[in-house]
Amino acid sequence: MRTDRTPVRTARDAPAPPVRVTTAGRIPVSPGAGQPSNRRRDNRQPVDRTPSDERRRNEGRTPPTYAGRTTRTNNVLTDRSGPGVRPGVAVPRRVVADRKFTRTPLGRRYDNGMLLRKGIKVHETWQHAYFPRGSYHYPYYSPSYVSSSVFISPFGYFFGVCAPFISRSHCDVIQPSAAYIDVPLYDGDNCRGFEPVDPADNFLDSERLWQREPGIGEAVDELQEAFVEGNIDSLVALTDPKVRIAVFLRGKYRYSIDSGDYIDMTRDALRAAETITFDITRVHERTAGVYVVSGEQVYRDHDGNARKVYASFVLEAINNMWTLIQVGTAPDRVQKWR
Repeated sequence: MRTDRTPVRTARDAPAPPVRVTTAGRIPVSPGAGQPSNRRRDNRQPVDRTPSDERRRNEGRTPPTYAGRTTRTNNVLTDRSGPGVRPGVAVPRRVVADRKFTRTPLGRRYDNGMLLRKGIKVHETWQHAYFPRGSYHYPYYSPSYVSSSVFISPFGYFFGVCAPFISRSHCDVIQPSAAYIDVPLYDGDNCRGFEPVDPADNFLDSERLWQREPGIGEAVDELQEAFVEGNIDSLVALTDPKVRIAVFLRGKYRYSIDSGDYIDMTRDALRAAETITFDITRVHERTAGVYVVSGEQVYRDHDGNARKVYASFVLEAINNMWTLIQVGTAPDRVQKWR
């Protein structure tokens, strides 16, 4: 998988000179200061980030190839092709820009200014249940819920697995001008999934997506790599340290946080939760320059039961980069925290 992370460009970008990045299987590396990691993922080809109009003029380009839709289950890629399944599209990947980070006393500092904190050693009894590896990265978790001083974490619906509460001190309540996330539907305490969208508007597994906005297809891949393979660098590629992320819980806006804080909480969640499947189910355009990518994450709770969280990610074209601006989560079944 790639650790020389790059922002995912929109189709409206001006052509950029090719920058080589190697991609393939997980090989742990400790890069020196100012040097990118060089882990590789052999089953990936370079990503085509050429603007749409430029690609149309390029008659010599390699045409897309078709395959059945796939989903990763326990890090195994499983073919879901067959009768009634629309073919997915794999676009040849050719041009990728670097995403470098430097190891500092405070943690990883990326070339776009993003800082991911160093691990903090577990020191309180209540933390052991949520941080089984003995450390965590986001420093503002709270041991209990007090409505005046605490919010529910974006990962609070991983019941009994992820630390559910965070301090309000590093959150802002500034209602976004528009809410783009997919809204979950509930029958009582049970979630039925997201509000339906017209199948014609769902670009998942559609060649139209790669023709219109190939960068969104790459963003989908980055999300899968982050939440299935635990590669946090993939999520860094979709964030901007200057853009705060609006958090929605069960379809309602609650607060906004720094993108670095969201990534650190994601790191902690990925280390704590056993993901069984992470399946993207829809990709659709909300408005010009805004796409929503939604799906389902099945995890195993502390009792060994398979539980599901519905997740929605909003990507907006900001400065010609696809940038994460909103996230939403909803549990399969509402319950109290232990």
